[in-house]
Amino acid sequence: MGTMSKRTFAAAAVMAVVLFVPAGGAQAQGATCAAPDHEGGEWPFYSGTLDGHREQPSETTIGADNVSQLSVAWKQATPDGGVIHSTPVVVDGCVFFGTELGNVFALNADTGEVVWTQALGDGGDGSSTFAGAGIVGSPAVVSELGLVYVGATTPTASVLSALDQATGAIVWSSVVDDDAGGGLDSSPVPFNGMVFQAFKGDESSNHSNPGFAIVDGSREGLGQILARTHVISDEDFAAGDRGGSIVNTPVVDLERNLIFAGTGNPASPRQNPRTNALLKIDADPASTTFGQILASHRGTSDSYPSPQDIESPVCNTELQWPIGRFTCAQFDFNFLASPNLWTHSDGRKLFGGLQKSGVYTAVDSETMEREWQATLSPPCLACNLSSTAVDANGIYVATSGGNLYSLNRDTGAVQWATPLTGTFRYNGVAVANGVVYSLNDAIGALQAFDASNGVPLYAHPFTQDTQTPMHDMGNSSGVSVARNTVFVTSQWESTSTLFALKLGEGGGGGGAPGVPELPELPDGGGVPAVGTTIATGPGGASYGYLTPAMVTQVGGPVNYTNGDIARHDVVSSEPGLFRSALASTGQTVPVEGLENVESGKTYEFFCSLHPNMKGQLIVR
Repeated sequence: MGTMSKRTFAAAAVMAVVLFVPAGGAQAQGATCAAPDHEGGEWPFYSGTLDGHREQPSETTIGADNVSQLSVAWKQATPDGGVIHSTPVVVDGCVFFGTELGNVFALNADTGEVVWTQALGDGGDGSSTFAGAGIVGSPAVVSELGLVYVGATTPTASVLSALDQATGAIVWSSVVDDDAGGGLDSSPVPFNGMVFQAFKGDESSNHSNPGFAIVDGSREGLGQILARTHVISDEDFAAGDRGGSIVNTPVVDLERNLIFAGTGNPASPRQNPRTNALLKIDADPASTTFGQILASHRGTSDSYPSPQDIESPVCNTELQWPIGRFTCAQFDFNFLASPNLWTHSDGRKLFGGLQKSGVYTAVDSETMEREWQATLSPPCLACNLSSTAVDANGIYVATSGGNLYSLNRDTGAVQWATPLTGTFRYNGVAVANGVVYSLNDAIGALQAFDASNGVPLYAHPFTQDTQTPMHDMGNSSGVSVARNTVFVTSQWESTSTLFALKLGEGGGGGGAPGVPELPELPDGGGVPAVGTTIATGPGGASYGYLTPAMVTQVGGPVNYTNGDIARHDVVSSEPGLFRSALASTGQTVPVEGLENVESGKTYEFFCSLHPNMKGQLIVR
């Protein structure tokens, strides 16, 4: 089933011990973390909670009625000048983060003062929009052990390290994978004294078999690897199947000793069932299947929106990514956004995640059968990577093109949608006390929305704090909420700045009407235009619109683009309200009559030739 042999297990264990080289962190003289006891909770790892909710349940001070009073309490540019690609972690009065240059930092959470630093990247060259290096994921802190776990991609290996929480000194380091071209994009996830660390493969060659390791997280365990599994089984790998990297951060079900993760695209002509899939993994050390993949469920394939997998006769998997994928008629529609685990109203646990195809898939975590799917955005190579958030009232999903959605947890139905929240949208959202927090990547601004209806409550462009243009396009950073403070990063050129926002501080706030106009996307960005196009792909008569929920304003404009062989159109369910002409393959036509719609209402539409194709037009 893809688990390693006993000989490999022993070698990995020895490797972990051999790499035990205590190394002190650089401590700032006199600097310490803030007082550990503080209202508002903590954010100990990437997703905030083991179920991946990106929610702060302990926040009761900042809410929809006063979030507009947030302002910057402090800001700190990265001391090494690098980029923060992930969500700041907040525990025991310190903020922890890493940069793509391979350095880890601990800052006082109340002042931003640097407490300690530690270098893990071996002088790596950093990362770009398309290839992670150095530190891409968030650290994970277990204060009971006094340890900070950090995954780093070094020039020679993918290494998980445990640092002393107080000093930054390296307690142990463990090589989880030494594949050339591989790396660690997924954040470490600590649970029950162990740490789960996924590793990715090289998609420009045929040698990689990505997977994950579960290691002993204790000090005395020295990072010993307890289980190591490849996503593609040995049998399928021998038959030529490749791909399935885990680049998101998994969720943990402690009650059932299970881990759930989403996988990446195939890297071979055949699309293995475990690629672009949701996985269920045994995390019980007492089980005979510990560390093995128990079940999987394919979301949308790399041939989406085609209803069937397409195998190209000219597939060349050894061309540089992403060209090789295109020769294979595969378009990299992986689960890059980190997934969620939540409870259905009938008591069942559901698990789901957003793919780059623009589709959020939810499954029953017991049977791994599909519960529902929500199609929210057109697919593309660089789209729909934002990690989603969950609270009792909904699942909050930001898609490329700038729409932010609330989905019903039981059915996936769109509860509300708000436009103009960014462009590429790689960065994760967060939710706390009825407020959804989102980083507008185009303008480098923190935005806040009412979780009950999507109404904008607040916007703070960080340009006014730095006096330089700020943005986060192509950056997978995110928002965390802890200690009655909102922590968020933004960047200018190759340097990120970490901002801490609190109520009543002196940095100046900003209501939602003050959001600057969104800049135009760069040429060739490949991101759908903000809220303008309803689209249909191949097989539309069977699979419906690619954008079944569209946000607009009174008067539009909205266009309809048909990528199917059959002709389709957009017609309001309310007779005579709005409609488009019938569009042939590749044709784009305007939706006319939008001057007749009313702000604040949602309208149903359908295809006049295929009435089973249905969608919603949401008017802000």
